Amino acid sequence: MTDIERFDDLVRTERYFTATLLPAILLHNNCGGLSAFLERVNDKPLCEWNCHYKRNPLEPDGLVLDRVEHRLAAAPFSLGGVETPDQAEIITEFHIKRDVVYFKKRNGENNASKGLETLGEKHSAPDLIIVVGEEMVICEGKFFAKLGQRGLRDLDSQLRSQRKQVDKFLVTARKCSRYRHFALLPERYDHPPDCSGVITWREVAPLAGDVLGPAHYVTQRLERAIRYYEEVTGDSGAPYFNGVLPLTAAEEGKSLGMEDRCREEGDRILVGHRDGAVGLRARSLDYAESKPWKWRWLNPPEALGHIVDKNWIRGKEFLEVIEALRNRSTPEKGRNLDQEQKSAGTKYFSGVLPLEVLLEKCASYEGEWIQVGHRDGAVGLRLYSIEAAKSKWWRWRDTRDKSLGRVIAKNWMTGKEFVEAIEELRDGAMGPAAVGQTG
Repeated sequence: MTDIERFDDLVRTERYFTATLLPAILLHNNCGGLSAFLERVNDKPLCEWNCHYKRNPLEPDGLVLDRVEHRLAAAPFSLGGVETPDQAEIITEFHIKRDVVYFKKRNGENNASKGLETLGEKHSAPDLIIVVGEEMVICEGKFFAKLGQRGLRDLDSQLRSQRKQVDKFLVTARKCSRYRHFALLPERYDHPPDCSGVITWREVAPLAGDVLGPAHYVTQRLERAIRYYEEVTGDSGAPYFNGVLPLTAAEEGKSLGMEDRCREEGDRILVGHRDGAVGLRARSLDYAESKPWKWRWLNPPEALGHIVDKNWIRGKEFLEVIEALRNRSTPEKGRNLDQEQKSAGTKYFSGVLPLEVLLEKCASYEGEWIQVGHRDGAVGLRLYSIEAAKSKWWRWRDTRDKSLGRVIAKNWMTGKEFVEAIEELRDGAMGPAAVGQTG
C-alpha cells in the first residue's frame, strides 16, 4: 500500500479550491490579492452583461430593471484597486434565491418568492461573487472534471441559471451597472462555455505566487493540484495540434480548407476525430462540413502535447472517408435543392465562416445583403444550442452575386434574423441541444 503524504494534495472537490484557496489569495493584505485578481480580469477581451433601468414610481428609488444586454466589452472593466475592506464584498457559495427570499420575508415581504418557482437554487449557486461598487464578477469553478460535450452543456445550463438569478435578485436589489461571468476551469476547451470568459487554474497558481509568495501554503497546494490533474487526465496543458480548418476553403482562392491541406500534405498530417476513421464513417456529410477540424503534423518540428492515436486519421485516409460520405447513396425522393446544387457542381454560397466572424459581417453594412444557411432557417436555428452554434462553420451567401446557384428559401435566413436567433440562444431561450451536430 502506498503511503499518503498529505491529505490536502488528494482533494478533488472544487469547493476546496474556490472557497478555501482562492479567497485566501483575494483577502491577503487587506484585499490586495483582490486588486491583483481584478487586474488580470481587466486584461481579457470579454463579454459583459450591461444592466438597463427604466423609471417606475412604485419603486423606492423610482427605477426598475428594464433589460440585461449581453455584448462584447468595448473597454476594460473599470474595477480597480481596493483600498479598504468595506469597498469590496467577497462571497462564496451564495445561494442567491434562498438567501434573498429569506431576507425579504423577514422584512415583511410575504410574496417574495412569487413567480420564482422555476428558478433553481442549489445547482445554480455561484462558487464566488465579487462586488466592488456597482459592478460584479461572478465565478463558477470546476477542477478535476475534464468536461466532454455533455459536461460543457451542463456547465452552460448552470451558467445561464446563475445569470437568471443574478438578474432577478442581485442586479435589481443593488442597481449594479454591469457584471462579468467567468468559468474557472483546469483548461480551455475548443467550444468556450457560455459566459464572459475563462480563467484557468494554471493562471491562478502564478497569481498566488505573486501575491503570497512561491513557498506559501496556497501556492504550493495549487501547483500540486495542477500536477495531480495532469497525472489523472494525461493533460499537460501543452497544445496538441497545429491548427484548425473548415472542411472546405472559407472563401475560394483566399484560404485552405482541411481537404486542401490533406491533398497537399497527404500522410504527413493527421486529422483529429473521436474514434478516428471509424467514428467519422458513422457521421453525415453535413456534420463533416459544419465541423472545425483540428490537424497536426505527423512529425511536428516542435514538441506537441500527448494525443490518443485512435482519435487521429492520416491525411489520405481522411480524404477517402470524406469522399465516401459524399458518395453515400441518397434516395432521389426527398433530396433537397442544396444537395442537387452540390451534386451538379453549382456553387450556391459565397463562403464559410465561424460564428463570431459571421456575426460581425451580418452587423456590418453588408448585412442587408447576406443570407445564412441552416436547415429550416431561423426556426431550426432556435432549436439549436449556443455551444453547437459556436462549433459550426456557417455557410453564407451574398444575394448581390447573381452567379450563385438556387437554394431552398426555407433553409436560409437574413443576416438580421441570424443575429436575433443567436442572441436568443445566448440569452438562454434555447431548445434541446443538437445531439450529434457538434464534435
